[in-house]
Amino acid sequence: SKFHWSESHGPKLGFATELIVLSASDHDKLERELWSLAQRHLELGVAGPELEMFRKSLFEMMEAHLPEAVWESAITSWEWLWEAVRTTFLDILVKWQTMRDSLEDSWEVLCVRGG
Repeated sequence: SKFHWSESHGPKLGFATELIVLSASDHDKLERELWSLAQRHLELGVAGPELEMFRKSLFEMMEAHLPEAVWESAITSWEWLWEAVRTTFLDILVKWQTMRDSLEDSWEVLCVRGG
């Protein structure tokens, strides 16, 4: 993976999380936002293992900053939302990578045959 975590990712994680939370009640909007995020992250080299790093950071931050009772009552909802995000994101990453590879491979064959 060419992706490397840096301190600049903290604000970006906050922005992406806010976008996801604000879209959570509208399935179509959430899917559109996740598609856009997944495309950008694929270009940065983010893959499945990095998603777990983001989840861990997000959940640790919330557990550290929310009162215990609030976090305990909210964790199931956050886990549900994260699973929806993870599933959709991985699906998009795999589809996008497959489409891109297929297009590039077929184009390369055309260029060799035509050249």
